[in-house]
This record gives sequence, C-alpha cells and structure tokens, in this order.
Amino acid sequence: MTVKKGNHAMRAAAAVVALIGASSSVVAYIDAGSGSYIFQLVVGTLVGGAVAVKVFWRRVSAFFVGKLFRSGGHHAAGPR
Repeated sequence: MTVKKGNHAMRAAAAVVALIGASSSVVAYIDAGSGSYIFQLVVGTLVGGAVAVKVFWRRVSAFFVGKLFRSGGHHAAGPR
C-alpha cells in the first residue's frame, strides 16, 4: 500500500480532533501573557517581511522593470 505525501498529517489531525471531541469536559486556560506573545508574533512577522522587502527591493523592482521593458511597455526616450 502506498501512502500519499501529507496523508500522515491528515490522519494525525483527525485523531487529535477525535480525541478532543470524545472528551466529556475540557478545561482550557489562556495565560495572561498569551495575548502579548501572539501580538509579538504578528508584529515580528510584519517587521521581518518589511525588512525582507527592503533588503531585496532592488531585485524585486528590477524584476518588474525588466518585465515591463521586455513586454514593449514604456520605453525610455533617449537623446534626439
């Protein structure tokens, strides 16, 4: 029997959902620092993305400018 890639993850997720659904009482506690941690994750992701764009901005802009010039879009007017 061959197992497709990702099939193990689906089975594990289904098992977790089944275990949670089978329990009669679940008591959950969210620590007061959890909100702060989630906020830090979101801000860190946004700042990291901004830094990545800044670092690679020349490559990104050159990619789009190169496509624009090759597609016959705007051409720079040279001296006449």
